[in-house]
Amino acid sequence: MTRLLTLTFLAASAAMSASAQTPVPAPIFGTNGCAEIAFPAGTLAGLKSHALSSDGKMLLAGWGGNGFPYYACMARIDTACGELDLTFGLNGAQAHHFEQRTICSTVALQADGKIIGGGLIAASNAGSGQFPGVWRYHSDGSVDSTFNGTGYNNIGFPTGSATGKVEEVFIDADGHILAAIIGNAQLGVFRYTTDGVLDTSYSADGRAVMPVGYTPFNEDLGAVMDPDGSVTIAGLVGTSAFDPYFMALARFLPNGDPDPAFGTNGLAMHPNVSTSDLGTPDGFKNWSMVRRPGGGYLVGYGAHDGDTRPRVAAFTDAGALDLSYGTDGIYQFTGSNPVGSGLWMEADGSALLFIRLSNVSNGPGAIVKLMPNGQPDASFGTNGLVQSPFNTRSIAHGLRLSGGDVIAYGINNNNGDGSVVRFSLDANANALPVITYAFPDLVVSGGGSIQWFLDGLPISGATGSTHTPTQNGTYTVEMTSFGCINTTPPFQFLSTGTADVVPSELVIQQDLAAGTLHIRNDGAPTPWSMMDASGRELRTGLFATGSSEIDLAHLRSGLYLLRSKDCVHRFVMP
Repeated sequence: MTRLLTLTFLAASAAMSASAQTPVPAPIFGTNGCAEIAFPAGTLAGLKSHALSSDGKMLLAGWGGNGFPYYACMARIDTACGELDLTFGLNGAQAHHFEQRTICSTVALQADGKIIGGGLIAASNAGSGQFPGVWRYHSDGSVDSTFNGTGYNNIGFPTGSATGKVEEVFIDADGHILAAIIGNAQLGVFRYTTDGVLDTSYSADGRAVMPVGYTPFNEDLGAVMDPDGSVTIAGLVGTSAFDPYFMALARFLPNGDPDPAFGTNGLAMHPNVSTSDLGTPDGFKNWSMVRRPGGGYLVGYGAHDGDTRPRVAAFTDAGALDLSYGTDGIYQFTGSNPVGSGLWMEADGSALLFIRLSNVSNGPGAIVKLMPNGQPDASFGTNGLVQSPFNTRSIAHGLRLSGGDVIAYGINNNNGDGSVVRFSLDANANALPVITYAFPDLVVSGGGSIQWFLDGLPISGATGSTHTPTQNGTYTVEMTSFGCINTTPPFQFLSTGTADVVPSELVIQQDLAAGTLHIRNDGAPTPWSMMDASGRELRTGLFATGSSEIDLAHLRSGLYLLRSKDCVHRFVMP
C-alpha cells in the first residue's frame, strides 16, 4: 500500500474544506479520492454489491464481459487507501463464470471468510436457460468445489420454466444461505445448507415461493433478512407483459411460510406504486431494500415518467405504504434522466440514496441524503445532494464506514473499469502530505506516523511534523496514515542556511528559492545593516522580536554582509 508521488514542485497547499455534512473525495484514497479496478482479460464490469470483512477489507462484486460470455467479477480493496489486496484473485481482482454465463448481483461473507455469491447461471445465452444461481469461493477467490460438488447450485423454481435470478443473498445465524429470487411470475426465497444443497427443512423442499402473476425479463428485486431469519422482498411485477408494472412485497417467516400478518397472506400488492421495466445493461436499475430503525422498510427503485426517476418508497411492518414519508409515501428525485436506487440506512433513520445524475451521459454519480421523513437533508451538500467530481464514474451503491466516511462504487463509463470513490468528512486528515517551509523549519501537513528523508535516506530521529534542516538537498516525508503509506512530493532545500557569527538569540537563514533572508529574533528588538563586500552600506533596519524577512531580490551576484550588534552574517547571492 505504498505510493510515491512524482510531483516536482517546491511546495503546495490544499484548499479543500468541508462541513460535517459535506463529504469530499479523500485524496489518500486511490488517485485524488477515486480508485479504479481493471478486471482480468479486458473484462468490462460495473460494481453492484459489497461485503466488509473484519480486517477492514471490502469485497466488491458485479458482473460484465467484453461480449459473450458474462462473468462474475470481484475485487478486494483496502477501504483506507483503495489499494487492491494482491492475495485475492489475480493481483486483487478476478473474472470468472460457471457454465457459460454468470451474472453476479450480490455477495455475502461467511464467518470463515468464504464468499457467497448470487445471481444467474446459464449454459448459453438462450432465454429459457437462465437459472437463479448461488456459488461459493474461498477467501482467496478460488472456487470452493465442496459447495454442491461443483462450486455452484443453479436449481430453479419448482414450477413453470424454472428461470429466474438471485438478487440478494444472506447468511443466517446458523450458517444457512438464503437467496431472494425473482422470475417466472414468482417471488421466492431458497435456503441452502453449508454444503450448497437445498435445505429441505425450509418450506418442505428448501424453496419458499409466492406467485405474483407476471415478472418482466429485466428482474428487479430488493430484500432484507431479519435476525431471526425471516425475509422480506420487494419486486417488480405486473398482471401481464402488456400492462403497467408495479411493486409487490412478500414476507416469509424463518421456516419459509408466508407471514400471515403481512399484507394478505404474506403478499402486499401495490399497483399504485408504479415502476418501469426500462433499464440499462450495466444493472444500475436494480432495486435495494433496507430496514428502518423504528420499524418498516424503505425500497429504492426506478420509475419512468417521460424520463427515468429514482424513487424511494416507505412501507410499514405490515407491508402498507407509509403515507407520512416523502409525498404520500414516496420520495422522487428529479433531473435530466437520473437513474439509481442504491440505499444505505443510517442509525438515526435517515438514508443515503446512490444515483447517477444522467442515464444519457452516463454520469456523474451523486449521493442524496434523505431525512427519516423522506425529505432531502438540506445540511448535506447542496440541498441534500453531494455530486461526485469524477464525471464519467457512475455510482450504483455504497455504504458509510464506521469512521463516518462514505464509500460509493459503480463503473467508469469511459473504459469499463470498476470505480470506487471514498468521500471524507475530514478533508484535512485525509489529504496527501505536503512539505512547506516556515522559517527555520520544514513542516509536513497531514497526520500519522512520520519519517523524514534527505536525498532518499532516512534522517535519524526525524519523526515529527517539523524538521529543522541543517544541509541542502531533497527532503521527503513518508507518512503512514489510516494504514496507507504516502510519500510527499520532493522539497528542494537550497538555503546556504546557517549564520557563522551571530548572537545566540538571533537565527538568520537564507532561502535562495524565495530570494529572502529569514530572521528569528528571540531577544529584544535590535538594529541591523547590510553592506556589500567593499563595505558600502546598502540597507538598514530593525529586527523586531519574533520572525521577519529581508527581501534580497534586488541584489546582484556576490558576497554580502549583514551586521547586527557586534556580529556579522555572510551570505552569497548566486
